Amino acid sequence: MLISLGKPLRRPDGSVSCFHIASGPPRNPARPLLNDAIWKFFADHYGHPIRVLDDHDDADGELDGYAWIGEDDMDSTSFEDYLRGWEGLRVGTELTVEQLEAPPTRIAPAVDAAEQQDVAVHVAFPPRMLNRWSVEFETGKLRVVSARGMRNSDGLLRLIDDHLLLSEYHGFGQVRAERVVLRDFGRLWASNRPSAVEILRVLPCSLAHARDEQRSLHYALMDLNPSIVDAVLAELRSAPAEGMTTPIAVFDHRSSQAPAGDARFDWHPRRWPEDPAVAEALKKWLGGGGEDLFYALVADLSGSDFTGGQLDHAWFLYSDLSGAVLRDASLREAECTEARFVQCDLTDTDATGANFDQADFTRARLAWADLTAASADDAKFRDASLAGALLTNTSLVRADLTNADLRDCRFDMTRLTGASLHTARVSGATGSVIGPAIVRDDDRTALLDGPDLADWFRRRGARVRAVSAEAPAAAPENLISPALRRKRKQNSVVKIRMMIDWNMDPFWIRERCDSVSYPVSAADLREYCDIPDDLVAGIDRWHAEWVALLDWGCPPDTEFPSPEAEADWSRRGREFAERVAALLPRHIRFEHSGEVLCSGLPGLEDAVSERFRLAHGFG
Repeated sequence: MLISLGKPLRRPDGSVSCFHIASGPPRNPARPLLNDAIWKFFADHYGHPIRVLDDHDDADGELDGYAWIGEDDMDSTSFEDYLRGWEGLRVGTELTVEQLEAPPTRIAPAVDAAEQQDVAVHVAFPPRMLNRWSVEFETGKLRVVSARGMRNSDGLLRLIDDHLLLSEYHGFGQVRAERVVLRDFGRLWASNRPSAVEILRVLPCSLAHARDEQRSLHYALMDLNPSIVDAVLAELRSAPAEGMTTPIAVFDHRSSQAPAGDARFDWHPRRWPEDPAVAEALKKWLGGGGEDLFYALVADLSGSDFTGGQLDHAWFLYSDLSGAVLRDASLREAECTEARFVQCDLTDTDATGANFDQADFTRARLAWADLTAASADDAKFRDASLAGALLTNTSLVRADLTNADLRDCRFDMTRLTGASLHTARVSGATGSVIGPAIVRDDDRTALLDGPDLADWFRRRGARVRAVSAEAPAAAPENLISPALRRKRKQNSVVKIRMMIDWNMDPFWIRERCDSVSYPVSAADLREYCDIPDDLVAGIDRWHAEWVALLDWGCPPDTEFPSPEAEADWSRRGREFAERVAALLPRHIRFEHSGEVLCSGLPGLEDAVSERFRLAHGFG
């Protein structure tokens, strides 16, 4: 008798790593009929020698005449028929083959009716739903924990409910909460796949146990990359289903999250800005008119409610959002330099790659916010709450974090160079930071780095590794992508002029941090736009023609060989300028020989000049 284990998958050295039936999920350990058939096979052949072979091991045909179990042909006995009537299925529980064949889960898109289920699993759970649960369920009924760094399901179960000492088969169904949110499940999947799979395999039966006891219990898996959601659903779909008569509902929340490019048209503020001009500009933008991006320059948005708003790449430069609500909003790569977020609610906001340099977050709430690759240099976070925030590659150089709540923060090469951590609460924080940072230690102010800074975190209940700013891994270019660095460089530019001045490079750039322009070559424009190589070469030749003719004694007296040559040179310069203008971001003002080819963002140059004047005491 032969039982089919599937195809042997081999390592490079030829040894077998595992067996797998078919080409896709589920894995063999997640096939209940196969596993029960193997145990019956062992029982049937107790005391007999058993060999494990593949098709190539039967070159001589010695296995001809053997009966097959589980093969895909008419002469083979199916697993179902092989198990039918086997008393082993009734040991410890009463199971039928039909129950073994029943699927453990029923996967469906997320709908409002999901909350009507007694028990359920939610995959790719969105932050807005967590906010809703936070309002609907009192303390004790809702449990939010991070799965990041968990070594096994036992540790995670104890984190969810410390009265459960062991993760028994139905352990996850015995928790006292009604709603359990597992954050960072994607991190667990990436770093410890066996533990993640173990949790997924026990969830359906655990929830069935809770349902049998007539208890309400939902599990939600958060922070999953789209690329792994299908794999997570496959594991839930193939989990053991022993004793289950009704599948557990699994809701896929990807369908409830609109694409970032379309979401703004389906969203409206809960409370509009009081400034009529700002409100009108926002309504026009939401209606699909005007600019591709939302620009709010020196705008009053205080008290507005932008909950759930899709504001990626938006500009809030120098704007006031004090007291505003941006819970569960998306501010990815937003430009918020010197913006005021005093007492603003940014809970669960996605601010990946945003620029908050010199912004004011005094007493703001940023709990569970995602600030990955964001820059908040010289920003104020006094008395702000960043509990549970994700600070991967976040730059907080010289930031004021006095009395800030950093408990359970997830640092990961977070730049704290020169940041002030006086009386900051850091218990439960994990990861790595780049020093040195200014701390209050033993009634004295100290600048700590390396092991000393790590020890300061440890004595306050955090597990944080400190990396010296001199380490190669701490270099800024290793912490954020080239595309994001260029985006910030672009956003800092106010005006570019293409002009001839002696033999200087032909492009003159003014940034927000300076009151004067500086010259750069055509090749240097690659920091600000995708200028093609042929355009760079053409401009270089055009500029070299001028330099070759330059009258160093009196540049205005420089003469071309003929009026026609001068006209041709001027024409080509204008054509080059028009091509460059078409490549630049919308906010940059671009001039060619005094002529405005792109007007830029209205009011930007005046606002920057005023800020520079006030910052340097010129008025």
